[in-house]
Amino acid sequence: MGNAYTRAASRLVEEAAAGGRIPGAAVLYANTDSVFVALPGRTAAAAVQEARSIAEFVSGQLPPALTLEYERVLRPLAVNSVSSLLQL
Repeated sequence: MGNAYTRAASRLVEEAAAGGRIPGAAVLYANTDSVFVALPGRTAAAAVQEARSIAEFVSGQLPPALTLEYERVLRPLAVNSVSSLLQL
């Protein structure tokens, strides 16, 4: 069930990016309970603000009992494989 909602959250972010709501955003990784979104060209402070806005937007589209929470900005971030993420 968790994967279904994570996929839904990922789709919402991708659609918002394609529609210009989150310019340049791209989902890097989405699995079980996490969605990692690249926000190129943003400062760390701007990425934090936009990530919080994304979490609020996505949460508003999910069933009421579910929320997508902003956790942190990882900068820089290396994606090594599907199941291995490394903050540099």
